[in-house]
Amino acid sequence: KEDVDAMIDLGDIYYYGNAGSSQVREVARAIELYKRAADKGNDIAQYKLAVIYEAADKNKAASLFEKSAQNGNLASMVFIADIYNKNKQYNEALKWYERCSKAGLTHAKLVIGRMYAEGQGTSIDKKKAELYFKEASECGSAEGMFECAKLLVEDQQPNFKKIMSLLFKSADGGCGEAM
Repeated sequence: KEDVDAMIDLGDIYYYGNAGSSQVREVARAIELYKRAADKGNDIAQYKLAVIYEAADKNKAASLFEKSAQNGNLASMVFIADIYNKNKQYNEALKWYERCSKAGLTHAKLVIGRMYAEGQGTSIDKKKAELYFKEASECGSAEGMFECAKLLVEDQQPNFKKIMSLLFKSADGGCGEAM
């Protein structure tokens, strides 16, 4: 029985070279090992191959990212969600971001909040947007705090003290828009 983890580790040595030795990178051998592991359904190998193929063969890369994401690879899920979002395929993007959010990815919570706030892939729902922005804020996202502050400004009776507190925390956290 072949050890998939060993294939990936050896593939990494060939791909990146062995630090501290005179070994030259052997990308073709790395690809061969990653393919063997990917063919066994390994999401990490599928992701590594997708990254390698991305510059040369977008279709092959997309297929590998999709397989890797279906096998639970979070990096591939984010990549696919971002591509759908970039191509304005918001319904598909929202589905993938929701999977990423359930896995705890703060970036996904922030993007989903924006999608609900702007009606991308869904109807405008400020309450859901606020929920996702709060979740992102609770994970330490300065942008999430800023987005919460923006929503509070739209309230019938805005709480300026809370808004200012969020803006200061957001700016302290490095959010350029809050500065």
